[in-house]
Amino acid sequence: MKRLLWLPLLVLLILAGCLTRKPLQEGSSSAEASAVADQEAAGAGKIPEPVKEPEKKLVEKRIVETLALVAKESSFYAPEILDNYIVYTYRPAPETGLVKKQVYDMDNRVTEYVEYQYRDGLPEKAVTYTAEGAVKFYHQYAHDGRGSLAEDGMYDAKNSLQTSSGYEYGEDNRKIRWNVYSGDNVLQAYTLYSYGDQGLARVDFFSAAGENENYIIYDYTENGEVGRESYYTAEGVPDRYTEFSYKDGHAVQEIHYLGSKSVQRKVTYKLDDKGTRLEAVYLNASDIIQEIKRYEYIYRDVERTIQVYE
Repeated sequence: MKRLLWLPLLVLLILAGCLTRKPLQEGSSSAEASAVADQEAAGAGKIPEPVKEPEKKLVEKRIVETLALVAKESSFYAPEILDNYIVYTYRPAPETGLVKKQVYDMDNRVTEYVEYQYRDGLPEKAVTYTAEGAVKFYHQYAHDGRGSLAEDGMYDAKNSLQTSSGYEYGEDNRKIRWNVYSGDNVLQAYTLYSYGDQGLARVDFFSAAGENENYIIYDYTENGEVGRESYYTAEGVPDRYTEFSYKDGHAVQEIHYLGSKSVQRKVTYKLDDKGTRLEAVYLNASDIIQEIKRYEYIYRDVERTIQVYE
């Protein structure tokens, strides 16, 4: 009687095996059946190999950018009281080098002007003149092999060196040291620049003897913009700091604080729809306007080379 009970169960197990086994083609041998079984077992749980994408290469591309060059900068005591203004003149298009800067008073009279000279496309000299055209002083520039400013000497009207600066750069061409010398070429002070993943992280100011006099720490927003610029004494005591606010990647406000967190002054910026600065309003701690600067521009299309992966 017990054997009869086992028979239906045995039949069900055989049928289940037939339903789950992949059918063999007609004429397949037992060896082929065994091979198919082995392949099925080997493939069970196997993860497909990822499809390899073509390797991207770093290539150079030429792009065209439209630059906004300041043509006029006007300074006001109040919204309608003109103090002075500056007119900027540039080299013919498509170049963007500044060739002349003229400072005017409220009566439209030139008070001084600066003329710039170039060599191989780089600034070589900037001469500041009185309104009557007499030389007041001038800067003589020298550049390194990568076109970065290496030396800046300031001379008086008698060609006597008054002071000079020397600049050093890292392998990535970012400035790492600024040396200041007297007219006798004696080191007066120097500044060191340190960088992090987001950009400039710290600036240390030293005396000629190498003593740290003070330093600045830069903190960044989640979008990679400078969010805070903090000044400290050599002992690490907070002195003052500035907080920056942005809209669509462009600065719209600065608030300057003293070490006690009391507001010292504010600057707010008015921008056009492309983020170009049109106006800067300077206010004191009581939000009273101290100065307003307004900007007018000319525009130049400039080609440059960028590197991208393709």
